[in-house]
Amino acid sequence: MKLNPFEEKVIEHILQSSAPGKHAARSALRHLERAWELADKMPELAVFSAITAEEESATALFHVLKIRCYRNAQMLNHRNHFHKTALHPFLIAMGKLFHEFTDSYSPKLEFNSELSSDSTERLRLRLTVPSKEGKQLWAYTLPPLEFTVSIDGVVHKFEPELSQLAAEKNVASAYAYVQKLSNRRNLAIYAASNGIPHFTEDIEPFLIYRKSAVFSHLFAILLIDPYPEHQSFVQQALIAFLCMLRAMPDESYKK
Repeated sequence: MKLNPFEEKVIEHILQSSAPGKHAARSALRHLERAWELADKMPELAVFSAITAEEESATALFHVLKIRCYRNAQMLNHRNHFHKTALHPFLIAMGKLFHEFTDSYSPKLEFNSELSSDSTERLRLRLTVPSKEGKQLWAYTLPPLEFTVSIDGVVHKFEPELSQLAAEKNVASAYAYVQKLSNRRNLAIYAASNGIPHFTEDIEPFLIYRKSAVFSHLFAILLIDPYPEHQSFVQQALIAFLCMLRAMPDESYKK
């Protein structure tokens, strides 16, 4: 498995994060490595291991949210495949909302110690803002996810983005899409009425996509775990995620 310098830096910092989350993250990385090792000779096991890596990285993020005592984080079940499978599609849906913002401000994740009072290197979100003179100014949110997304004064729950994701996948809802995804590991390793499983596609794109899912979870951990204060966007996203899972009613979002 090839890693770029930034990904290597992420792993370095993940190994310094809070337990038990960091152990689940370590497990995710080990399963990801195994997936690449098994890809040529045992693709079905590679698929299984890659999916397990994604779920383990989701577990790591769940642990961090609980350790940092975010409201309702205890409702996240790291033993529930559905909860873990749902995380990456939810992050994709959130990304759809920020697409226009991305074009305008070129947000970038970077490790920086200059803005830390204790000189500790942390993962930060940098925004690029053009000045009147045409120069680029860099702005940082401190902590990085201390903001709230509202539309017409109403706190956003990402419902349009989740519906768009479902439409792109030709399913009725984001919930239905996650239900479909959560059965992937069984299809990869267990025999069915029509025979034993065979992965006949090019496995490299599949593994690359799973790697991106794992690292998106690790990025989120490093934007949350080093900051003991509760960040508004993290809480907003967590409640929206639980509503998508139908783990809590929509009206509870306002509380």
